[in-house]
Amino acid sequence: MTPTEVKSRLNDRTTPVTLRGRADLYLSLIPDRDPEKCWVWPLDRGARYSRVSIGNRQMKAHRLIYDALVGPIPDRLTLDHLCRNTHCVNPAHLEPVTEKVNILRGAGPPALNARKTHCNHGHPLTGENLRPHADGKRRCRACQKVAWQLKNTRRREATRQARLSRSS
Repeated sequence: MTPTEVKSRLNDRTTPVTLRGRADLYLSLIPDRDPEKCWVWPLDRGARYSRVSIGNRQMKAHRLIYDALVGPIPDRLTLDHLCRNTHCVNPAHLEPVTEKVNILRGAGPPALNARKTHCNHGHPLTGENLRPHADGKRRCRACQKVAWQLKNTRRREATRQARLSRSS
């Protein structure tokens, strides 16, 4: 079935809209469905994730295909692209995980920071040197000590300069 034929069937208002029926139509556009390879979504790939229209609502394509071929995504879980290709809809490349796990598996700043074992100055972020902060971030005690010492030294120097300027 060609993309034009699929689009005309998708726009047919006489056919009832079911997720499974839509998924089957969309899957007919993916010629090579090798379970080992990515099934790259052929339509609407302008966004970070491919989208489809089901009736009057938009849905992420990988969620539609997973729901149709594997089953419903459990509550409070999201689909992680194990292949890191956000346009892939191959259910073998998708795993339901919590939002936190999905973020930490990624390559964004939260994931990179979570994987750090040492601060920017080489101090270990473990044991007595680790200071958890209220905002959830980790702080290096050795670096904080140096920062406080520098701040106090500057404050004392500023106070000394102020006294000298008043006395002269």
